[in-house]
Formats: sequence, structure tokens, C-alpha cells
Amino acid sequence: MRRLTRPLFCVLAFVGVVGCGADQASSPPAPNERESSPLELTVGDACGDAYFWAVTDSGDVAVTVSMKARGRSLVEATALEFSVPSAAATVEVLEGENLARNFCTDMLDAASEPKVRQDAVAGQGTITLEPMPEGPDSLSCGSVSGELELTDLEADNGTTFAPIRVTSDSIGCDSG
Repeated sequence: MRRLTRPLFCVLAFVGVVGCGADQASSPPAPNERESSPLELTVGDACGDAYFWAVTDSGDVAVTVSMKARGRSLVEATALEFSVPSAAATVEVLEGENLARNFCTDMLDAASEPKVRQDAVAGQGTITLEPMPEGPDSLSCGSVSGELELTDLEADNGTTFAPIRVTSDSIGCDSG
């Protein structure tokens, strides 16, 4: 009887080890795994004086950057370099569902309102805006281009972001 018990124990131990290894391979990622690698924001645009936004493919995390830029040059491009946090530019990190739905629109969707809103605590950025047009072009939406470049961004909760670059021809387009 003892001879059968020992091989059976070894077989059970082997199956248990293999089974545990298989379970671990298919288990979901650890909760902090997302925080350990930079989050990539792939979709973005802009509107208003200088309101830029970028969002993940899934639409659950977004970054918004805004600055007041109505007084910029009529002749030369305006470039603002800033470090986060900054008095010149407001940088926020938002979490929710389908966040892109509510950026630069008059038709807000309550289901797309951010569930979490936090400040960014680190990063470097540059916002570049074409000159403000004069005359009839000053009233036409989409007549001014702008670009946001943001690197080394970190949210208050420790989430880091891959470099963000957003270009848009919608500077000057205002909702409302």
C-alpha cells in the first residue's frame, strides 16, 4: 500500500504545480500593472483658445490641457513652454467612460462625465498656436492650427503617460 501512495502523491503534486502555473498564466494583470508602464493616449483634438485633450483607445482615461490665449500675437506663432504644475496651463487627468464624447461639444452626455478628476503633478509641455486671424477669418471656426506636446506626465495617483502629441485645426472653435 505504501508503494502506491508515494507515486500517487508525486503525481498529485506534479498536477498541482502544473495547474497552478496554468492558472497564473491566465490570471488578470495585477491592479498596479497599469501604473507601472506609461499609459498611451491615442486620440485627441483641441478647440477654444487653447483647450487640448487626448484619450486612451478605450476612452476611460483622458488628459486635458488648457490655457488662456486670446491675447496672442496677430503676426507670429505663440509658443508656451511650461512645467507641470503651472500657473499658465491647467493639466488634468480624468477617468470615466467614453470621455471623448464630451470634449469640444455642446451636446453633453451625462454618462460620459468624468468619475475621477485629478491634477497632474509632473511633466513638461509646449503649446504652439498659429497667430490669431484678423477680419472675417477671425470668426471662422477651424481657421487656426495648434499643437500640444507633453512629456514625462504623471498624475497625482502615480500613473505615468507616454509622450502626448495632439495637433488640431480647430483652435478658435468654441462650444456653446
